[in-house]
Amino acid sequence: MFLEKLLNKLPHQNKPKHNTPFVFTLIRKCSEYRIPYELMCRLNYYDLIYLVTEYDISSIQDYLRNIENSQNQQRGYQIIDATNDMILKMHKRGGVRNGSN
Repeated sequence: MFLEKLLNKLPHQNKPKHNTPFVFTLIRKCSEYRIPYELMCRLNYYDLIYLVTEYDISSIQDYLRNIENSQNQQRGYQIIDATNDMILKMHKRGGVRNGSN
């Protein structure tokens, strides 16, 4: 249920106006994710569902990451990804400030 609500909030999702069979929804998602028709034909049904589910999960993660980034920007936070060197320096000296130290 939670996954469905998040999928409905994604901007690229077009909610169908009526209940369609799942196979049509699956084909629609394949075209949204640009999965080639040849690959759709070669994969078995469950593998295709797995592939589409992985794309759905990735889309939701991107959506949530964008929300988090916009909230951090509104609060004035700057988040940087730590490099291995920064992590080592943090543990050796007790902290890292602005990526230098």
